[in-house]
Amino acid sequence: MSADFVIDKECIEGYMRYLCSEKELSPRTTIHYGHDVTMFMRYVAKQLGTNRRQIRINDITPSHIQAFLDYLQEERGNNCRSTKRRLAALRSFFDYAIDTSPAARDSFRNPALAVLTPAPPESIPQPLTAEEAISLLRAARAHGPNPKRDYAIIRLFLHCGARLSEVLQLDIADVNLDERYVRLDASGKRDRLVPLSEETTHALRDYLLARPHVSTTRVFINRSGKPISKGAIYHALAKCVAATRLPPKRVTVGRLRHTCFTLLAKAGLTAEDLQAVAGLRDKKTPRTYVRLALEHSEPGDLSRASAMDAASDNRATYRGSDPDE
Repeated sequence: MSADFVIDKECIEGYMRYLCSEKELSPRTTIHYGHDVTMFMRYVAKQLGTNRRQIRINDITPSHIQAFLDYLQEERGNNCRSTKRRLAALRSFFDYAIDTSPAARDSFRNPALAVLTPAPPESIPQPLTAEEAISLLRAARAHGPNPKRDYAIIRLFLHCGARLSEVLQLDIADVNLDERYVRLDASGKRDRLVPLSEETTHALRDYLLARPHVSTTRVFINRSGKPISKGAIYHALAKCVAATRLPPKRVTVGRLRHTCFTLLAKAGLTAEDLQAVAGLRDKKTPRTYVRLALEHSEPGDLSRASAMDAASDNRATYRGSDPDE
């Protein structure tokens, strides 16, 4: 096989056999990859004004591949994930073609390697407003399955920016109410001390005083005295949201975390401060929070954030826990 061999049907079928036998890809993935290469060859043939059965391997350039990817996204409406898969198929195909041809190996370089992998569009966090956060906190006290527990959990999301995994793994030894801080991800790579607001400290103290003495040292437990599950937190959050006027899809654990850091940015924390509090490795996300804070700051934001911190001005008004929670 020479460097100018034609990419015909037999070549693509040989590639698909290679994927099955050598790479051990599933039949479905193999079919997809073969289809992607065939689609690309039809596209190039149209661009070159020739029959696709007459296209030689050295006719293909990186610009053809980039144009093909642009066509997929702009005209066929392919999302980033589909486009990335098709680029992966082309990279794999040209690697195969080069490996099976000593002549091509010496004179032809994989053109797909010169094309950058499509990057997904930047995901912009969508935080709750202070008013929405206040309504959620009040709902937790009045309508949560286990109000003291659920109120404390939601405050950790909203005021400490805790991850769901960090709340699930939080140990009693990680909470210091006298010094007013909580240790998040104590056994992981994002180990950090996060300050507690006065009201969050009260919320945790109220819950811990009412918490039964059980063998587990996890802070949050279910009615059986075992560590609370991810599903139980989702259920409690959904029940609290249902008691507000918020659309159910508007409130997620991730969005509560975004709300925390956006409000902290509005309060004056820098991107470096937010990176430390959030336990983030990259600086891009904290800078996004600072940008959001600057773009959406309004008069009274800080006073509303203070109101959120004191959303329950009467700490004795918890509804009783549901017996099955």
